[in-house]
Amino acid sequence: MPAAAEFDETDLRVPPPLPEPPRPLLAVGKHGPASVEAEDFARRLGNWGNASKLIGERWEAIAPGLLSPRLPWLIPLGAGQAAEVRALLSLDADPLIGATLQRAGISAPDLLFIGVSGARAYVRAADCKVSLDTADREQTAPTRLQKMFARAAQDFPIVATALLAQVEALPPTQRDAAGSVVAAALAADWRNLLIADGLFVAPDNGFNRWFLSRLDDRRRTGAALGRMPGSGPRRTGGDVIGPVDAAQAARLTLPSHLEAIGALDFLGGVPGWEEAQLVARLDGVDLQHDDLAVAERCWRVGVGLRGAVFALKRPLFRNPMPVDKPEVESLDVLQQVLRRCRVHDSAGLVAAFDQLVAARRELWYRESAALRTPVSFGTFSTKVGDTQRTRHRPRAGEPPRQKVREQVGPSTRALYRELSRFHVMRVARLARDLETGGLLDGPLLDALEARAETLSTESRQDAAQIAARMEKISS
Repeated sequence: MPAAAEFDETDLRVPPPLPEPPRPLLAVGKHGPASVEAEDFARRLGNWGNASKLIGERWEAIAPGLLSPRLPWLIPLGAGQAAEVRALLSLDADPLIGATLQRAGISAPDLLFIGVSGARAYVRAADCKVSLDTADREQTAPTRLQKMFARAAQDFPIVATALLAQVEALPPTQRDAAGSVVAAALAADWRNLLIADGLFVAPDNGFNRWFLSRLDDRRRTGAALGRMPGSGPRRTGGDVIGPVDAAQAARLTLPSHLEAIGALDFLGGVPGWEEAQLVARLDGVDLQHDDLAVAERCWRVGVGLRGAVFALKRPLFRNPMPVDKPEVESLDVLQQVLRRCRVHDSAGLVAAFDQLVAARRELWYRESAALRTPVSFGTFSTKVGDTQRTRHRPRAGEPPRQKVREQVGPSTRALYRELSRFHVMRVARLARDLETGGLLDGPLLDALEARAETLSTESRQDAAQIAARMEKISS
């Protein structure tokens, strides 16, 4: 039983129940690089272990280092034009730039390419994408980049300062090229800057090559695009099948660069690599010599199984286990399951964990229900609104008061988050006390559900206190 001291009351982030695995179960290593079914299966199962976030962050971190040795780098722009990239800047990964713009809801590309095209200075947004079929051209559109620079210059000087600091840190040859371009972009001097369509930088693997070939076939011949993994953007019927007009052809054009990298260099330092080796052995895959797309699928399935181990071992009403320093050796658990079950490939191993996860999923659903705030947002917002209206309603004999237009204090949404946090921590403390008394899993949930009316009453009292506090703030 976990000790009470292990419980963290300051930041409780109970994860949602693991979803059902995709059907049918596939041994991903036994399918070729262009298999949409295997790609879709690996991505969806990888969600059990947050694989997309892990691999996306990894690619964003290493892509600039892979591209920098190419400088100066001549890139075709189409229509007989080309640009020479002389400097690279990281935007989204910069701790000041990325965090500031994200909080403000402003989209920033991962990278900024700076150079010259003919006699004009050149700037281009670039996004690092593991899978090109998930790319959306709007992410790197020139208008979006212009808006980002405009907001940085007008509203977020810390971003502009961080950009110029990156320029100063570049080698002298790159610094000279980048300084004037960044200054001109911040000054919105777009007449003297060539801003090209955005570029997507992705690993060179069989699935990305196949996807680009399908786009090319569709543009040239009108061939149907065919089925794509469900994790990509929604595509209209005209983009998938039927005649291709000029507007559709433009949407089907995806400026991209595929960068070669081995599986070990790409994924060797990411959590789940050891589990990927186990999956690869079961499916007869050589991670270093088979196509990178197949190796990546083995890694995603390995990460998904790793996530299942952590979810199964997590006590109820506790934070998820940390990805980098878990309390459980997932590889040992996977090998234990292999010894107990007759497994011939990775699909068999997934099937074994599917049964284990299914047996616990009902407990997770009950856990989620216990943590759900008893007072709905609609009820709470009505109560806060009634308090505000009562406060500003004129008394008998008084003239009508002027309507208050400005929000005073936190928003209703922020107040509801506070109410929810009160409820979550109250449930978690009660669960800890019950756990100390020897209750776990089903009996623990039974005891909590028996106190549902008391917890609901306390949540309504919290709501009343928050509304009263807002009345004092607005008075």
